[in-house]
Amino acid sequence: MWHWLEFVLLVFSHTFLFVCAYWFFEKHLYRDYEVKSLHIQYIFSVTFTVSMSMLQLLMCELLDFITVGLRRWVWMLDLMLILTLIYLVIPTAIVLSVCSLYDDSGMLALVSSLIAVPLVWYLFYKSGSLFLTLPPFSLTMSHLLARVGVCGVTVVSALAAFGSINFPYRNMTAFLSPVQKKEVQEVEERLLHTLRLIGEKKTMRLMLLRGHQQNHSCDGPMAMVGYEGGRPLP
Repeated sequence: MWHWLEFVLLVFSHTFLFVCAYWFFEKHLYRDYEVKSLHIQYIFSVTFTVSMSMLQLLMCELLDFITVGLRRWVWMLDLMLILTLIYLVIPTAIVLSVCSLYDDSGMLALVSSLIAVPLVWYLFYKSGSLFLTLPPFSLTMSHLLARVGVCGVTVVSALAAFGSINFPYRNMTAFLSPVQKKEVQEVEERLLHTLRLIGEKKTMRLMLLRGHQQNHSCDGPMAMVGYEGGRPLP
């Protein structure tokens, strides 16, 4: 009886997660979305549900809340779904969405899917061969997940590096202390006062230079006429 209650609880939690994801995508992501494709909404909802289900099972494992056998069964089901989404459903949906912009017929989408999806598989295969010591032709669930994990960690690292630089650059004002209008006016007044003082100093300097030049010109040839016997004339 207790196992059936746990099973019903897991079904209810998965249904609740799917409904929340469906509502969020429809109310928030579809608001400014030009082309409303229903299959994209379902793929998003299923992906969100499976991902949150794995997080939920991890919490249940830490709290020892659900039976071990039921947790293992749901975990394997989530892994199969997430691998199917990554290796087949999501790449095919991306190709179909791109091809629908150029041609409404299904022939172009079919041919493009047959070409693009194996290329994605080859990318996952080569990434696992370069960075992991895996058997060359192993198709077990753990090895498939490990090959996807290499690409996932690489993409997340690149996005984290970009965000750590781009976010402070675009939001620099959030790290600065707020400045009031009165403080700005006080700084402007001090700046104008400083400029006035500089102008007055320059004016006084020019006047002194002109006076010195005039005195120097008067003390030139006329200085010899103004003296008699070593004494200036009265």
